[in-house]
Amino acid sequence: MKTLNILAPLLLLFPISVFASPISDPSSNPSTQIWSVQVWDYSQLTPSDYVQIKESGANTVELQLFWSDIEPQPGKFDFTLLRHNVEWAEEAGLNFILIFWYGPFQPTWVQGYELNSSLEPVGTPGMFAPPWWAYLTDYIEYVNTTISLFLGDPHFLGAYVNYGWLDAFWFGGGYSNSSISHLRAYLEMEYNGSIEALNKAWGSSFSSFSQIRPPFQGKAWIDFEDYRIWALNYTLNSIYSSIYPELESHGRRLFIYWGGDLSNSYDLVNFPDVVMGIAARYNATVNVDDVNNPAVWKILTDLAEAYGVRVVGEWTPPPSPIYDQPLFTFSLSHYLGSLPVEEGYDYFAYPVQWETTGTAPLFSWLVNATSLLTNSSLFNLSYPEPRVAFLFSFSAEISRPSLGGEEEDALYQAIFTRIPFQVVTDYELQEGLVNLSRFRFLVLIPGILHYLPQPIRAEVKGWENEGGVIVDSPEQLPRELSYALLSYPNGSLIPPGVTLGHIEVNALRSSRGEALIVILVSPFSNSGRLGKLPDQIQFSLNLSVIGLNPECNYYTINVSDLKELTGTLSPDNSLFNFTLDFTTSLKAGSASLYLIQLKPMNSSFTRTCTLVANSTTTGITSVFRTTHTLNKELDITLILALTILLIVALTIRLVVRPDFLPAGGGSPHRFGATFEGQTRGSETPSRLDSRSR
Repeated sequence: MKTLNILAPLLLLFPISVFASPISDPSSNPSTQIWSVQVWDYSQLTPSDYVQIKESGANTVELQLFWSDIEPQPGKFDFTLLRHNVEWAEEAGLNFILIFWYGPFQPTWVQGYELNSSLEPVGTPGMFAPPWWAYLTDYIEYVNTTISLFLGDPHFLGAYVNYGWLDAFWFGGGYSNSSISHLRAYLEMEYNGSIEALNKAWGSSFSSFSQIRPPFQGKAWIDFEDYRIWALNYTLNSIYSSIYPELESHGRRLFIYWGGDLSNSYDLVNFPDVVMGIAARYNATVNVDDVNNPAVWKILTDLAEAYGVRVVGEWTPPPSPIYDQPLFTFSLSHYLGSLPVEEGYDYFAYPVQWETTGTAPLFSWLVNATSLLTNSSLFNLSYPEPRVAFLFSFSAEISRPSLGGEEEDALYQAIFTRIPFQVVTDYELQEGLVNLSRFRFLVLIPGILHYLPQPIRAEVKGWENEGGVIVDSPEQLPRELSYALLSYPNGSLIPPGVTLGHIEVNALRSSRGEALIVILVSPFSNSGRLGKLPDQIQFSLNLSVIGLNPECNYYTINVSDLKELTGTLSPDNSLFNFTLDFTTSLKAGSASLYLIQLKPMNSSFTRTCTLVANSTTTGITSVFRTTHTLNKELDITLILALTILLIVALTIRLVVRPDFLPAGGGSPHRFGATFEGQTRGSETPSRLDSRSR
């Protein structure tokens, strides 16, 4: 294939700086993304700390509030220290968000704890949660009083208002005396006051509702889980219905945390559909904790799109800096791959992880990179239209909790098939948010149909009778559905066992017919497994699967710091083939992140598809074209003049330098690990968040 190099002379007319977009100040644009750094304990901070956070590129600081500090006695509030920190943040040019916790760090006058099935306090030593029901009214009053101080402050963006234990909601609770009393009242309501009806459903022999105590099994367990879901809805609605009107009337936002993992949703009662439904009701933004987890990221962002909810991706560096760079790159890949629903990125936390892991430069890169994307037409992005749905059933997980691990593992594997698919939950189908007729294939975990609600089983069967295809393994899906095919340079396919968890490819498209391809290549998988990867991999991007018209004309702009990105079109113009070399980064044990932008050319200037490869170090350097020629009837002078305008208007440059990032490797971060026992850092327990994934 020949190269037409008509653009090279144009670079001599304009310095490279003409093509480089300036880094904008995020805080100067109210419509920009939120790049926030959480401050865990502001009691020891000084004005210089906020200056340091601002210099990283952040535009927002999130202040974790401790109820015990602000309301040490009932109705007696002390906002002195909080006001000082807000002033310092604003002087540094930062917006701020307040974060409220029901527990831990409650005042001493808040007595007692929520209990788990072992009748032990919910939480970790020194950081226990109050009884679920006992202090709800006091908590609402504390939140309202604090928020009211800042509603008129233009730098105040809104508040996270959480309940239960940190962002884990029930965290295995529901066994305190007050919770059991509410459970009995709930069951009496559900069974219309008939203990006989309950005994028939449970196979039990209670003489009154007052005899009922958890733990439960079978149908009783399902009712207990339904009660905890009802309790979560009731308490959050009680809180948000009280504070949301004031926030909304002043243009402030409500934020909700989702923390934990998919496999322990039944224990934490953090079912994503419940959280997304509440968020949609109050126009709230959901914080996805943790964005580096592929399965969590995929299901939460797909649900966010279905519910019309915006999300913020949070990343917490592990205690050891050895594995930071590969893990951080996973979080960047997921964040950039879900820009259609992302409202920002959240770094946890300052000063602990910030100082001990040395990840501040990585956060700074994200801010710079994303600010360029937000200032380009690419920011109006959507997902490629999927032909495949993956049914994730939380009803099945409640009925048989062990099923969650199998589902999550299969979902994790499906992510790396590079086939556009959408996660669909049984709750979504039940509420009519998603129609299966949109899809050709439905991935089901073997045996899951038995645990689905009968109406959902009937809907799946009806869809299948209309021509839908059920598959029980992502590997059964046709390869032609992939938007990116991978192979060694010699043409042989990379074995799935090698690529699983090490290579991610995400594609997004815009209403203007543009596309952004996000490619992650990491020696370590998200679970910490070290893989053997080749120095080079050939990528074949399927234009039609991405949602682009193969008959159109495209610039291919490499917005990463690659060497010369050369590529070719397949004879039918359907595939764009190119090779990436990551020898240096793999030897350093670090991951690489590549961004490739496809931008359409004006179709009136060429007759066939044209692709232009761009290196950020040299600008647009070459044009790859098919065997067809340019329209010879057009004035070449006009072509050159309009090409100059295209370059100035459409070219953006981002720099991703894998070689400046610290080397990674070593300490594994297990995927799907249990919630208990993981900590954020190693500071004093009374002040350190023990949340985990």
